[in-house]
Formats: sequence, structure tokens, C-alpha cells
Amino acid sequence: MAVLLTALLPGVTDTDFFQKADMEEAKIIKEGSKADPAQVAKDGYESLLAGKDKIVSGWKNKIQVAVSNVLPDPVVAE
Repeated sequence: MAVLLTALLPGVTDTDFFQKADMEEAKIIKEGSKADPAQVAKDGYESLLAGKDKIVSGWKNKIQVAVSNVLPDPVVAE
């Protein structure tokens, strides 16, 4: 029996997570756009079925991840 695991990296998604976490004033929430939760779920499900080990959902998140891989950590944290 095999276990398949796919890491879903959705970025900011339009759910009540940030309200429950008392993070509604965070800069990324106030200034950024939020991903559609149905699209994020679809991306994750399709990636799982395709046997992918991880999926970054959304083009904006893909760009942010790519940039964060080449910038120094202090710059990314800022």
C-alpha cells in the first residue's frame, strides 16, 4: 500500500481564516488580492491525482515563491 502526499501552497485565500486568526489588519490581507477557495481546492485535487509532491496555487503565488527562492531571507521577511 502506498501513501501519496501533496503539499498545497495556496497563499492568501478568500476564507475566514484571517478573521479567526485576528489577522485582518495584516498588510497582505488589506492590500493584496485573495485566491478563490474553489480554484485552490481544484488545483490541489488535480495535483494529488497527478501524483505531484507540491502545488503552488495561483500565478501570483508562483511568482512570489520563485522570487523568494533567489532573494536573501531578510529581504523576503520584509
